[in-house]
Amino acid sequence: MTEENFLFVTRILNENYRRCTGGDGFDFQIYNWGLAWQHYDNPVHRHSFHEICYVLEGDGEYEDDEITYKLENGSLFASLPGHWHQIRSQTGLKLFFVAFEVVAAAAAPEAKQYEDELLGSPSPVVADPEGVTALLWRALYRHVLKHQADGEPQTNSLCAMLLRSFQGTFGGRTERPQRRRRHPPAPARISSSWLSAIYATISRARWDSRKCPAT
Repeated sequence: MTEENFLFVTRILNENYRRCTGGDGFDFQIYNWGLAWQHYDNPVHRHSFHEICYVLEGDGEYEDDEITYKLENGSLFASLPGHWHQIRSQTGLKLFFVAFEVVAAAAAPEAKQYEDELLGSPSPVVADPEGVTALLWRALYRHVLKHQADGEPQTNSLCAMLLRSFQGTFGGRTERPQRRRRHPPAPARISSSWLSAIYATISRARWDSRKCPAT
């Protein structure tokens, strides 16, 4: 894993995969696929879209609505629409991230449930370095490196499955708590059929987790 590879994968994704089909009547509009080789501090800010980040390596802090959470290898964190937030790191973080909105057809109930579960997440930070979302992100990275010229249908599928996995990773309840916990909770469970579909796609991408560590 090199900085040159990071930049290459970022370019391929941003040039070719700005919209992917989530199924069940809604799509994802991608504003930015990002891979940061060394991310330090950014200003406190907010935006109108969802942004999900995955820490491959490094330590730092994430502040969301004036609550600070620890970031470490394998952390996943969500920046929700309208929330003031900031990333801080003295040593630098290696990050994957994606900024997106849900595009629903005729107010699809599945799209509303997806957004409600993200907005109602009990914590914006989840520690699950070998969970479904982390595995899919690493699978997507390796797949683009190996099959950028001939892997478009599979890449689209991996992109969509990655974004759909956020619902299981961060969701679990539709009411927002008055005060979130400072420590990341255990990740939400998802159905066995969804897991089977995910692992089948990872297998088709010929990704071997033993050769692609998180750090």
